[in-house]
Amino acid sequence: MKGHTIWQILGRDLPIRVKFLVINFLVMATTLIVSAILIMRASTAVRENTLSAEKALITQSANTLSATVDEVSTISETITSFPFLNQLIYSEDVAEFLSGEDTAIYASDFYGTISSLKDTQIVTDIRIYLSQDYEYVYNSYDRSNLFLPISDIQGSYWFGIFAGQPALNQLWCPSFYLTKHEIRENGSLAFIKRLGGRNQAGMSDAYIVVYFSQNTLTDIMLQRENNSNTIYYLINSRDNLVAATNEAAAALYNLSYVDIPEKIGSDEDFRKVMILKQSLLMAYRPIREADWRLVVSIPESDITSAEREVLIRQFWIYLFITALALAIEFILSTSLTTRLTDLSSKMTVHPANEQAEPLEKLPDTKDRDEIGQLAGTYNRMIDQIETLMDEQAATADQLRVTEVRALQAQINPHFL
Repeated sequence: MKGHTIWQILGRDLPIRVKFLVINFLVMATTLIVSAILIMRASTAVRENTLSAEKALITQSANTLSATVDEVSTISETITSFPFLNQLIYSEDVAEFLSGEDTAIYASDFYGTISSLKDTQIVTDIRIYLSQDYEYVYNSYDRSNLFLPISDIQGSYWFGIFAGQPALNQLWCPSFYLTKHEIRENGSLAFIKRLGGRNQAGMSDAYIVVYFSQNTLTDIMLQRENNSNTIYYLINSRDNLVAATNEAAAALYNLSYVDIPEKIGSDEDFRKVMILKQSLLMAYRPIREADWRLVVSIPESDITSAEREVLIRQFWIYLFITALALAIEFILSTSLTTRLTDLSSKMTVHPANEQAEPLEKLPDTKDRDEIGQLAGTYNRMIDQIETLMDEQAATADQLRVTEVRALQAQINPHFL
């Protein structure tokens, strides 16, 4: 019964203007809820799309860096495989080899290849450092200073690493592993391969050093960088920074090499990491052939800011559409209710005037909607009522004439 009463009130008793207000409120509330859901989904989509794009970028960067490392490593292997160098390093009778008829041909071929390898866009220089037991080599073949005495680099950090690890055969060197002379004259990064040779004095060392520029790696990472606050950096297994798009920020927010898999987790996704009370979204990729890991760090505030921008933009769009819809609805509903109210007032017969004034026709209108049709129907009804009233009046007059004639017919015989 209560439900019937509510339905009766909402469906039959309320004025049309109030019904429109109720409908507008329900539509706005529904639209607000749906819009809020869509906006939240859009915000989530912004985060997912941003991180998905960054994952693609870091993968591309890692692949390009791996290709660069492969090229440097291949150049070193190419140099190592030359018969001329192998004879110099491993031959037990070097003097006989140097006096051989084919030595000059081997040497020319070797130096020509070295020259062509240094013409690549990646390699900046190539040097072969030999211990004192190979003094005859850098004294006999001093073209372009390719062969140099190992004393030139004994004060370098990388030479100390090799000296402390006899089993170590190769090393990828960041900038500070090199001497200032190497950085100034040869290159800021290097791949070093140790060759162990044997001569009359016993075991001796030779080092093939392929130099390349740190800017090459930085440029690769900068090409993929999508946000000025995003940091790309390379770190090696000794926790040394190899290259970075922002060295100061990378040094401040970097992770230890061994801690990267634990704190970031899988190398396929981003994870939130707290460093110095800063919330960062981080991911990493290993670099093939080198003990390097490429790490990308994005401040979570950047993602939140992007989400906020989407929320604000969506809110203003919703507000504009809602305001426009309300304005249109207000104009239409006002027009509709005003016309209905005017029509209702003209069609209403007040009890005090029921017998005093006849019904009046509404002004002619060209409206084609239901209100116009209702006004036309009302006017036609007035015409029909007037016609019926005229016919009724004529019938009453004829009835009175007939009654008078009948009365006369009855009176005449009595009078006679």
